[in-house]
Order: sequence, then structure tokens, then C-alpha cells
Amino acid sequence: MTGDRVLVIDDDESVRSAIKDMLEFGDYDVKTATDGASGIRLAKSRRFDAVLLDLKLPDMNGIDVLSEILLARPDLKVIMMTGYATVETAKQAIHIGAFDYICKPVSDEFLLGVISDAVKAHRPPSRKETPRDRPDVVIVDGDSAARESARDWLEDRGYEALACGSGAEALKKLAERPFSVLLVEHSLPDMGGNELLERVHGIGQLDIIPIMYSSRKDTDIVVDAMKNGFCDYLDKPVSPEELVAAIESGWSRRGADILLSRSFRPGNGYLVKEKKPERSFRLLRKMAGRGYRTLCVTREAPGAVREKHDLADTKFIWLTNAGGSDCIPPTEIDLLNKKIHDFSRSNDHAVILLEGLEYLIVHNDFPRIIRFVHYLKDDAVRHMSRLILPIDPSVLSERELALLERDLVTLEFPAKDDAPETNSIDDVFLIYKNGNLIKHHTRRLRPIDQDILAAMLVAVQDFIKDSFRDGGGQLDEMIVGDRRILIGRGKWVILAAVMPGKALTRLRPQIALAISEIERDRADVLKDWNGEMEKMVSMTGYLDGLVNGRYGGGPAREWAHAAKGGPGE
Repeated sequence: MTGDRVLVIDDDESVRSAIKDMLEFGDYDVKTATDGASGIRLAKSRRFDAVLLDLKLPDMNGIDVLSEILLARPDLKVIMMTGYATVETAKQAIHIGAFDYICKPVSDEFLLGVISDAVKAHRPPSRKETPRDRPDVVIVDGDSAARESARDWLEDRGYEALACGSGAEALKKLAERPFSVLLVEHSLPDMGGNELLERVHGIGQLDIIPIMYSSRKDTDIVVDAMKNGFCDYLDKPVSPEELVAAIESGWSRRGADILLSRSFRPGNGYLVKEKKPERSFRLLRKMAGRGYRTLCVTREAPGAVREKHDLADTKFIWLTNAGGSDCIPPTEIDLLNKKIHDFSRSNDHAVILLEGLEYLIVHNDFPRIIRFVHYLKDDAVRHMSRLILPIDPSVLSERELALLERDLVTLEFPAKDDAPETNSIDDVFLIYKNGNLIKHHTRRLRPIDQDILAAMLVAVQDFIKDSFRDGGGQLDEMIVGDRRILIGRGKWVILAAVMPGKALTRLRPQIALAISEIERDRADVLKDWNGEMEKMVSMTGYLDGLVNGRYGGGPAREWAHAAKGGPGE
């Protein structure tokens, strides 16, 4: 399907069926109605790009139906069609707002042309893609009602959504164009959701936010999905609010990077507007991980930058007055230019990050820096390399910034793109199976009142005694004051995550994955723990990872376990 949706309202079954078959053969998604009232209901309740409306209907006049539809959906393109055309009805229809007025019989080619024009006219004007755009979503579910409902929910909220009934159909569509979000049912008619994600990555669609949903409430399935790379797992039936929250959470964390990667083409220079060059470094690391030769020009010590951003195979040039073969003073622009040129010439499709443009501007006159940047851009075109230039726009005047932007692709991001506060974890309690507290971790800058903390802990411990008598693996929740607490249990530990009371309860997959990894990596300590707190110091990394949203699922995570230290340590 093209995603373009047409409503056909005609009481003649043979005409209606013929038009439906013809449009579906042209890859349109077609719905039909046999009378005016049902046509109006459909037009009001679902999104359509065009309506083909017969003038004479059994219950209403087509002109009245046109008026009702346009009153509810004034932007909808309605084509009037009749075998009884008159000048008066044509003028009346066009005056009310019909997109076109055509006379039966018409050829398939002519009708397809009119529908195509109407659909194009209904689409909003094209605009430059920015990191604030909403993600496009491909929905894969063997249940037609479920996938169409999800598609309608998303389209009604301004998302572009494509519904597929099988993994094979989704793979075909993803091979034609990238999507930002993959929403997939755990079990499909032709393959499992985990297999589909693996095959999506196999066709090169690595920059995608995968979300699994299913009616199977099995912790092992949840953990397996998260380990295989899914960012979230939703329990069916899923409400529109839960679905949008899960998509927006993933998009807020990774959307800007996805858009940056998609627009990152060889033979170009990119001016990345950000206070700190975090995204620029993530992009460089991603390209290095995909086998590209990378160069980083930095004003910081290369060893520290290499370790901080995991750039083991990246070549560095240090902007410093200290001596050394890869050290260049910030005033030696010509020498720096030559070094970058030599790297581009020697490495096909190289990726170069110049971190420290502001530092170079301080040590040189601005016109010289502009000439330098223009030469780097020309060199990128010549050698099909990619140039990343992060810049804090607040340090430049409007004129200076405009001069830099003139020959570069400019990318600007929101100052903050973390997951919404309403869905963030404030505190985590890690509790042993006997009810003893192992560790408390918080994201708060100021410590919480100890009485409140103690009250939450006691409430959790009491809840655990009452709710987990019959074995492990459950997930549940409770409310304490204005806080919501999600609780998960493994074989040896119980994890309680505290968040704002209005938060949606969609962090359960992350909690389940954290428990799984804690018990897998620390089984030797946990199975016979005797209360010695020194043995539990290493738990901090796992709890910090959960609080800071790093349990996004398998390969999607950008951190790894340090030996015996937990994630992030």
C-alpha cells in the first residue's frame, strides 16, 4: 500500500466494486460505503486522503453529503461523480468545495489521474526534515483489526504509519525506504518478532526504534525481546496513550541521532548546532563501528576523548602547542588543512569530526576560519568524505553563524531530548529476597527526605510480603502518596522503581531486563548472600543504568558491561 486512503461512496454495487478493485490495483487503501449516512460516518471517524462521491444516493443527495463531509473535514478532497451531470449541480458542488466534478462513464486512466491529483493536493506542503519531526512508524501484526486500529490512532495524532500483515511484507517495505519506528507483534504468521528485527538489521536498517507488543505476559519473553534489541515491550491491549508514550520515549532518546544518520551523506559538510558535541561524537562512533575510517580533531587530550567516546580505531589530531607528530598549534591552519586533506585522500569515504571550531576561531581571524571551512567542504566533495562540525551557536554572532551555514548542511537540536519527566525513574530500591535492602540509588541532585524514603521502603517491603508469596517473575505496582512504584521480582532480588504518580507504567520491560542481568552477572554473590554490603558495591552500575534510561534493549544500548563492574562502571 502507498498509505494513501480513498473512500468510495456509491450505491451501485458493480460500480463500487470495479472502482475499489481498480484503486487497490493502483496500491490505494480503499474503504467503501453504500449510502450517504454511512459515508459521512466513515469520513468523520477515519483519515482519508480523497473521497469519490456519487451524486445520487438512496438516502441523501450527494450535495448534502459533500457539505456534511467538508463541514467535519474541510481539508479533505472530495470528487463528485455522476451519470446525470448538469451545469447547476457542477457549479453548486465546486462552490461548496468539491475538488472536482466528473461525469460517468470515465476511463480507469482518467479516474486514477483525478484521484492522484486529489491525494497530492491533500498532502501538506513538503518541508525540510528537522529533528523535531514526528517519527514514521511501520506496524507489523497478523491481526488486521489490531494493526489498523494502531495505524488509525497514530495517523489521527499526526504520525505517518504503515500497517503490514506479515514479516515478509514489512521487510519489502523497509527495503524500499527507511522507517523510524518498528512496532511488531511477538508472533507473526510467517516469523517471530525477534527474527524480524534481526532481518531488518540484516537489510541495513540499523537506525530504527523497535518496540514489541503482545498479549503474552511472560517475563522471559519480555527479557528475551529486550536482549535482542527491542527498546520497549507493551502488553496488549495497548491504549493509544501507552502506544504514543512508548514511541515518543524512544524517539526522544534516539530520534535526533536517527535523523542525523539518515541525512549523513558522503561528499558533504554538516554544521551540528549543540552546546556540547555529544551527538557528533555518537555519530562518529557509529560510523567507526560500521567500518569507516574516522579522524577526530580535538582540543582535548586524545587519550581522554578516545576512552570517553569509545573511539579505539579513530585517528586523532590534537589542537595544542605541545610538541608531537599529531599535535598542531591552533594558529597553524594551513598545516591542519593539509593533515585533514591527506587523511581524506588516503581513505575512501572518510568521516572527519572537527571538535574545537570555537577554539580555532579564538586563535585566528574569522575570515581565515571561513576560508578553512570552505576548503574542508570542497575537499569532502572531492573525496566523498563526510565532515562533522559541531558548534555552540551562542558563541557566534548572527552574521558569523550565517557565514558558516552558507555552504554547510545545518542541523539544530533541542537543548534537551530526554524522555519526558512523567515517565522517568527517580529512585530505585534493590531488595534481597528476604526483604533486606541491598542498595538505594537516586537521580535526584538533592537527597530526598529520609522519613519519606523510609516510608516508601517500608511500603515496598510490606507489599512484597503480601504479593510475592507464590514465587518469582511477577511485576506489579503500588501508589505511595504522589509517587508510583513499579515492582519486579527475580530469583534472588526484588527491584522497586519510584516515579511520578502520573507516569505511565511502560518501564516494566526495562525493570525485567535489569533484574535478569543483575542475577546473571552476580549469581555467585546473590545465591548465598549473608548481608555483607561490601559485596554489593558493584550493583551501582546496574541501578544507575536503569535510572538513566540505558536499558533500551540489546544492541540498541550504547554501553557495555565492564568486567565485574556492571553497566556503566
